[in-house]
Amino acid sequence: MLHKGSLIRRALLGLTAAAAATVLVASPAAAAIDDSFSAGTSDGCAVINFVDSGYYPPTGSNNDDFFVIHDYCSDGKGVTGFAALNNGTPRSTHNGNGLNGAPVYWDPFGNIVGGDLIAIYACATRNKVCVDLSELAQRYSRDG
Repeated sequence: MLHKGSLIRRALLGLTAAAAATVLVASPAAAAIDDSFSAGTSDGCAVINFVDSGYYPPTGSNNDDFFVIHDYCSDGKGVTGFAALNNGTPRSTHNGNGLNGAPVYWDPFGNIVGGDLIAIYACATRNKVCVDLSELAQRYSRDG
């Protein structure tokens, strides 16, 4: 014969097991830490985004660890995005598409791992010469 306390313990054990199974079945994306961040000029015209994971139009699929360079103003300027990994030499790419053009998607480093330092800044350009520079933004990747 089961006692009332025994039934309660079994019920709690069943609920605990169900909750644990739900956590284990959760998708890996739900468990990932989003390390995305951005840097832009004070007027918001020139922006570079670091995207930890998301849709990457050049391949038509999801990608991990890439940059997007945006030109948000119709001011005759282009945008150059700069990125460095682990205090290495900054790499850059240019978006001369203008406000009505597409952003530039860029993946200069491949996979970034936990503990890597990502540094970015954007520059509004005229004839590819920097005329307005953003603040440097940097962040350590927590999960790659």
